[in-house]
Amino acid sequence: MSEAGARTLTGPEVAKAFAELSSIRDRALFGLCFLSALRIGEAVALDVSDVWPGGLVAGGMVDAIRVRRTVGRGEVMRDRPKNGERRDVPVCCDLADLLWNLSGDLSRVDGSAPLLQSRNSSGRLTTRQAARVLGGAFKSAGIQRASAHSLRKTWSIHADRGGVSLRVLRSILGHRSIRSTDHYLRMVEDHEKRAAVESVSMPHYWKGGS
Repeated sequence: MSEAGARTLTGPEVAKAFAELSSIRDRALFGLCFLSALRIGEAVALDVSDVWPGGLVAGGMVDAIRVRRTVGRGEVMRDRPKNGERRDVPVCCDLADLLWNLSGDLSRVDGSAPLLQSRNSSGRLTTRQAARVLGGAFKSAGIQRASAHSLRKTWSIHADRGGVSLRVLRSILGHRSIRSTDHYLRMVEDHEKRAAVESVSMPHYWKGGS
């Protein structure tokens, strides 16, 4: 499924899916894909130094994430994100809490360690494993046709509806152009159309017949 074609989620659906995740690592993965709108390949490509440049001890709470690489097809690490533009993404308080919880769960704390590690080793979580984690949460929550892209898309839609400019969204999402961002936000979900229709009620004087 392409990014632009990813299904968006309602707020309750996001909350239900998150509640299905119990591990600190999996919750941090969810937060990175939703609260920072990272692509799943960008999330698993993060090292500790991309979150805490000064190291875990010196770093404290997280202020921003440095997105400089991605894991592509075949689990191949690429030295640039999808569209070639490295970027810094500010971190909100909720994601900062998730990442700080994760810091105590890491088996290696040097800067070169993967931020999201496989459970059986200190190796890097793969995109396939990450997709299974998020897909399992959606399935357990009874949410159909959702993927990691859905989290990134849902955040983008909410930010757009909240008045965030295309220029700022383009920078956070790492799109090559504002045109790409505009196209990304153009899809409308059935639940959005239904909410729009139900938001307008029949005027009082129209009810009750002639």
